[in-house]
Amino acid sequence: MTVLLLGVNHDTAPVAIREQLAISAGQTPAVLQRLSPVVGEVAVVSTCNRTEFYAAHPDIAASALTAFFYEISQAEPGSLEDALYLREGQDAAEHLMRVACGLDSMILGEPQILGQVRYAWRTAREAGTMGAVLDALFRAALNVGKEARSNTAISRGAVSVSHAAVEFARERLGGLTGKSILVIGAGDTGALVARNLRSHGAGQIVIANRGYERSTELAGMLGVQAVRFERLVQCLSVVDIVISCTGAPHTVVSCEMLETALGRRRGRTLFAIDIAMPRDIAPGAGDLAGLSLHDLDDLHSRIAVNDETRREAALDVGKLVDAQIAEFLAWHAGHVAGGTIRALREQAEAVRLKELERSLRRMPDLTERERDLVAILTKSIVNKILHQPLREVRDPDLGTANAASLRRLFGLSDEFPLAGDFLPAEPDESGHRAAD
Repeated sequence: MTVLLLGVNHDTAPVAIREQLAISAGQTPAVLQRLSPVVGEVAVVSTCNRTEFYAAHPDIAASALTAFFYEISQAEPGSLEDALYLREGQDAAEHLMRVACGLDSMILGEPQILGQVRYAWRTAREAGTMGAVLDALFRAALNVGKEARSNTAISRGAVSVSHAAVEFARERLGGLTGKSILVIGAGDTGALVARNLRSHGAGQIVIANRGYERSTELAGMLGVQAVRFERLVQCLSVVDIVISCTGAPHTVVSCEMLETALGRRRGRTLFAIDIAMPRDIAPGAGDLAGLSLHDLDDLHSRIAVNDETRREAALDVGKLVDAQIAEFLAWHAGHVAGGTIRALREQAEAVRLKELERSLRRMPDLTERERDLVAILTKSIVNKILHQPLREVRDPDLGTANAASLRRLFGLSDEFPLAGDFLPAEPDESGHRAAD
């Protein structure tokens, strides 16, 4: 059973490409169920900074996933070649574990990604596309991710993208004291942005959200102001800063809305940060006079400086990942071998019983003892024929490859049960797609 990963992230693709490939929470179940008949087991980790498909199938081809990326992005053939990365087998498994530990995040040790990996695991299970291999792999990743945060300093002092956005604005504008700030979005990320703004002494904080009830609820918790979404242009006309972070699958702030708002500002520049994926603010708005627009890619340099304090801890986390990979690979080899041995024996036994029954019908004069001796003989023949193939499947180095060959030659099913108690996966923390 081959594990394959195909994806893009903040290191391989700019935000303009990442937003084309983003899969929203509402789209995920349908996407998984559409891909599963083609690629077998499948799960997707989709955050502000990555979209990664993990699949497991004995004969999986990366071309199926690549074609899907091109379809959802409507990109020209070949245009995503430099953005997409492919990992197979151990490399794919190790990548997911590093992601869960925060080693592959834009912010080293970032705290939200573990919950997002857990969300991907749960969603695939609920969609019915999580089989034994991916189930075990995601459980292993969740296990080492939690261990990394409990037993190393990888998350010590780590900040979220929402925190980085507030720091970016504070540094660029010389502080937030006396500044009026509009936060668009009242989800998890919006709440973090608002809390960080308040802790940095922002003058006035206003929250706008399509669901006004959620805006008022969050505003009441933080002691700030909520406005109806219909008043967005009015707010953009007067605030100093806007930070947008909704989970909408489409543009929320259009060029036309901004043109109207900027026309009322009498030359005052509007400082805007868009940390949504896909972006909330129309990309073309960056050319408008009077708007200073920044996105996730612009935060990268600010974040890199913060990472330095956790580089040493990353070495300790790497050792945990190595140990977890070894455990997963040992389980995988045993799982594949055990499933193949069981399937081959069941197939051989079915053939033996069918042929035995047919032969005995042609020999009605045999005594009961003679019939038993014939049955014993057929069992012995089957066991001797299977002995060497099954021995090769148990080979510690070549067993997985040999098992794949046997399944292909004998037409054996690859449907194995879920991993069960291989590793515990923590059910706490919801893990919405916010950032990583």
